[in-house]
Amino acid sequence: MVKKQDETRVVHLHLTCLQSLERSCNYEQTVSGLQDRQQGLLAGQLHANDSVSYSTEVLVISDDKAGKVRFRGPYVHGTPTVSFLYLSLRRSDPEQPAWIKRLKIPLPDITWDEITQAPEGCVYAVRVAGTGAGTVSLLDGGWQRQND
Repeated sequence: MVKKQDETRVVHLHLTCLQSLERSCNYEQTVSGLQDRQQGLLAGQLHANDSVSYSTEVLVISDDKAGKVRFRGPYVHGTPTVSFLYLSLRRSDPEQPAWIKRLKIPLPDITWDEITQAPEGCVYAVRVAGTGAGTVSLLDGGWQRQND
């Protein structure tokens, strides 16, 4: 039996954190952003209302067995079945322990059919409060497809 090569697509993700992570700590010199697997941070765009938005692209791969998708890319953490983004806050002083906190943002639970039916260039967007740490609640019903 010949195995069919996995189908792939690029998906745009947009995350809005309603409160900047720096606002939630008492440390003077910090940096925050989407954390990649090499522990680098992708800075977001700060807005006048103190929210911060982050955008990235991820690769989605068809998972024929489950009908779901697997997420891949430098900002994707977790396992093929439970993938997430880290929104992280760390000290900028190299003499101090680095990480202060990380928000774990579960990636959307979407099917391959949803990906192939979406218009090209569509964006999946989500909002989080920016408080707490660990796995966070997604606001407004979670990930929403935009650009329809």
